Amino acid sequence: MLQEWELFTGLIVDEPQSTVKEVTWIDNSRRPAVAKIQSNLPTLFNNLQLTDQGTWNEFSRAVDCENSVPAFIEQKITPFQKVLLIQAVRPDRLYSAMQNFVLKTLSIPSVNPPPFDLSDILRESSNQEPVLLILAGGADPSQELEKLAANTIGLHNYTSISMGQGQEQATIDAIRRASTDGQWLCLQNVHLMLSIIPVIQKELATVTPHEKFRLWMTTEEENKFPAIMLQRSLKVTFEPPPGKPMSSWNCQKALNHYI
Repeated sequence: MLQEWELFTGLIVDEPQSTVKEVTWIDNSRRPAVAKIQSNLPTLFNNLQLTDQGTWNEFSRAVDCENSVPAFIEQKITPFQKVLLIQAVRPDRLYSAMQNFVLKTLSIPSVNPPPFDLSDILRESSNQEPVLLILAGGADPSQELEKLAANTIGLHNYTSISMGQGQEQATIDAIRRASTDGQWLCLQNVHLMLSIIPVIQKELATVTPHEKFRLWMTTEEENKFPAIMLQRSLKVTFEPPPGKPMSSWNCQKALNHYI
């Protein structure tokens, strides 16, 4: 429901009149959040039966309270309403509650992407097609790529250039050398220098690359990234490994079931 989404995202800013004093087991600092549920989602508030302290005793004492919602209450509410509950009374457990929500809604075993293996990408790549690694969530594939290069062609045949002011000629020279000698070239953070993309395209169009030549590029998500380069590249999204924040794509996909 739209109103639930607006409450979750903080779009509802009106201060409720009620202080929900009858809900005795919650921390005083959480009363305004619970009162917002009461005033904006009265049916949900009634279904939660928060005024019945006995019902919520175990929940209130649990460290992982998101896993201790009374079963008969959970049957009355949706998975997203459960997230709203945790956000209101125990925001310190919201991340875990969101993980549970995504897993349940999408029926998947983990919110983390499968282990990323650049060697699989290498097998799909060719000397005619740049590999564009789109970085998400602060991911950095540089070490993995360097290790793959060391094991495949040797580090003496691998060059990495960080994009920035004054790198245009160095990039042109590196493309010409790598494509002729069958080396790998990695252009890092090309989103910082989008003006060089047409130059790269022009160089790639004029060379006859060695069969071992590979051009790797890394970029953060960028709406202004030239479409022509996107179309001619092998595109891969590189996300953080398990233990880092959950995939935003998975989270948004789960939320789409409710908004």
